[in-house]
Amino acid sequence: MKQKHLVVLGLIFIVGIALITIFQSSKETTQRKASPSIKKYSGQKLSLMVSQSFRVAGRYLAETYRNKTGAIVEITIVPYEELEQRIIDNHNSNFSQIDVTMFWYVYLGRLAKAGILLDLTDFIDTNRVEIEPDDFIPVIYEAYSSYDGKRWGLPFDGDTHTLFYNKSILKRYGLLPPQSWEEYLNISKLITEKEKNIGVYGSAIMAQPTPIILLSAFMNRLSSYGGKLLDVNNKPLLSSPEALRALKDLMEQSKYALPTPMETSFQICVDAFLAGQVAMVEQWTDLGIMAEDDSRSLIQGQWGVLPLPMGEQQSSPILSLNAGYSLGIPAKSNNKELAKEFLLYATSPTTSKELSLIVGSSGVDPVRFSTINSSEYAQIAPEVSRLKKKYLHHAKAWPTIPQMPEMMFILTKYIHLSLEGILTPEIALEKTNQEWGVLLAEG
Repeated sequence: MKQKHLVVLGLIFIVGIALITIFQSSKETTQRKASPSIKKYSGQKLSLMVSQSFRVAGRYLAETYRNKTGAIVEITIVPYEELEQRIIDNHNSNFSQIDVTMFWYVYLGRLAKAGILLDLTDFIDTNRVEIEPDDFIPVIYEAYSSYDGKRWGLPFDGDTHTLFYNKSILKRYGLLPPQSWEEYLNISKLITEKEKNIGVYGSAIMAQPTPIILLSAFMNRLSSYGGKLLDVNNKPLLSSPEALRALKDLMEQSKYALPTPMETSFQICVDAFLAGQVAMVEQWTDLGIMAEDDSRSLIQGQWGVLPLPMGEQQSSPILSLNAGYSLGIPAKSNNKELAKEFLLYATSPTTSKELSLIVGSSGVDPVRFSTINSSEYAQIAPEVSRLKKKYLHHAKAWPTIPQMPEMMFILTKYIHLSLEGILTPEIALEKTNQEWGVLLAEG
């Protein structure tokens, strides 16, 4: 009898242990299901360097990428005029601090030839399905990523200038927006002479003496007259009649612009237009989104946008790829695997469109057909969307040869001296042509 009791107690003990084990196993399974799965790059760090114009875009990428992968993206924000030098300094230092960087596409040849950027040719070919290179607007894809038969980055921000105008100011004088640079001058002169006493001007011209600003104004006019900086053999063309006409136009038009053009930066120009102080501005296309942002614009519904004015011999408008940025990976990146994964994410069709839809804040203009053709982009920027669809794929890119950065500073210097009245436009352009010739011969 005692043995039977012992057997029963033993069975009860075994069953109890089994039940406890099952309960614990079930509890652990439930807990695993309830807790989030560990993300692929949880805890890993990635350093990203962006221009100050894209601080909102950079923070958006950091937040969304961390949510997606668990990776921590540390952002370095630098003034746009210092961006390329910071990239070079990072390469020349003993310890690289940048894993992914933004760069102005005009610096592509210099950065690639110096071995500062990682060659991404094979990476792009391997990931064509995800990258969808055919979705990039061809002129942007080639200029922004290709040098010496290889790919060194992926397009991020597609910049061109268009002509924005204030409908109300033009209407006061029964004026239509200009189709030619001559009409532009006449309109600007009329409005400035009539309204400068109340702080309203016919135009705002960005002529701040930094290459990305001043040369954009010059290139708008040079392209419209069919001029180029270099010929097919990379010989300088700044002694051409087209270049002289472009500089003379800029000088004359500056007389009737918001004072003073040589102190007019991007922000000053944008603020003046949104405040209704100027009738016309040459500006990057995301101004069309800012102009409808009720937190910063006083001209909602009172503005329009057109291609830039044309030269006399032009049959259709020509846009110039002023500014514009790619994302690339420094050759000394400490985490190339994660950097490549981030590059795929940051330049993907989905992310590119999302950044272009952040109203008035991200600074990112479309680089892909899927963005400019989307109903979402057309809804927030209908006029800009129509213009981009029609003209962007015909835009003209600036040269990207390795000497171009130094050549830009030379041209900026002499155009500035001409605008200051220190040199005639003829002498300014001839001196530029000579110095460019020496640089190109040495290169």
